[in-house]
Amino acid sequence: MIRYVMKAVIAFAFALQAMVPGVAWSAATASVPVLDTIGTPRFAKEGGAVPLPGTRTIPYFTFNQMDPTNNVTYPITYVGAPPMLDSRTVVPAVVIPITLRFDNGVVLNGAPRAAQALASPIFQSFNYSPIGVPYDGQYGDVFMRAQANRLATGYHVELGAPVVLPVVTIDVPKNHGFGAQSGATGALLGLVDIVWFSSRLQNLIASLQIDPTTLPMFITDNAFLYIGDPGNCCVIGYHGAGHPTGNGAGNINSNGNAPIQTFLWATLNTQGIFSAPFIADIHALSHEVAEWLDDPFINNLVQPWLTPTAPQYGCTPYLETGDPVVGIGFNLGPWHPEDEVFGQWFLRESPSSAFEGRYTFMGPFNPYAGFHVPATGC
Repeated sequence: MIRYVMKAVIAFAFALQAMVPGVAWSAATASVPVLDTIGTPRFAKEGGAVPLPGTRTIPYFTFNQMDPTNNVTYPITYVGAPPMLDSRTVVPAVVIPITLRFDNGVVLNGAPRAAQALASPIFQSFNYSPIGVPYDGQYGDVFMRAQANRLATGYHVELGAPVVLPVVTIDVPKNHGFGAQSGATGALLGLVDIVWFSSRLQNLIASLQIDPTTLPMFITDNAFLYIGDPGNCCVIGYHGAGHPTGNGAGNINSNGNAPIQTFLWATLNTQGIFSAPFIADIHALSHEVAEWLDDPFINNLVQPWLTPTAPQYGCTPYLETGDPVVGIGFNLGPWHPEDEVFGQWFLRESPSSAFEGRYTFMGPFNPYAGFHVPATGC
């Protein structure tokens, strides 16, 4: 029996090495490999839609701004009301914990991670003095107020007290992912095919009948998505928008003015799995909340940008506030939120009209000089 187990370990190890080229690994048992490195953390986006007057969706506003470096005017859409109105927008939120069960016995329970999210600055009021912003509020709210330079006004964009749904358990077949163990931390984790996982999320959005004026937030534990094969890892969060297929959203046959459902998924992960120390707990969730606020419908296009801090995105035209600063963050109590890039950086505004002339939430606390000035082209 012992000899058989050792052969199984070796056979599994060689099979995994062939499936995951470039990933540092070693075999712990015949079913749960140890991964010393798992790839580069990154984020994605899904779908996209253009709201029309009367579209049933989250509150939003659109403005036009010219980029002075190319004299092109770009339409930009943010969540909430125009900041100059000094009004408070509260978007209802639904938190859906997801537990993933893998064929090799690894189970990643999303319920404790959802509880972490509820206790974190995503929903609770914190003070942002650690980055020189001496104001209280939810992470996304203070980010939006600082971006608009309206911190001391009545302008707010907040998430409402969330409804937490029962845990949804998803079984991951072995041809779409596998459970593993982090060699750096010992934590259990999972690698899952992004196309397969996204199809499961779309099915959930349809079956849960969530109102399109509400933001559904799917939460997982140490789940990392790969693109094509496990060697092309790891997406740790994404947000998206699309037209729901009825299910309480209203009439979908509306002459192009169908309801639009926005949503996000983020994994809360154990610190140390990735080399960047700030990629821990709510880092991915803070990223997706801020990007949802600044690009809710995945249709904010700007002059293409490129930054050495996030080469995995290449030259891209999307106003995605967290993509340039993946892994850059700060300590907020026990939490590790990500820095976020303001719209002023993408639109090459000089000087920046944001709080203290900043181009990111952290401003001078961001260690990279490229975020103390506007974006540059590709």
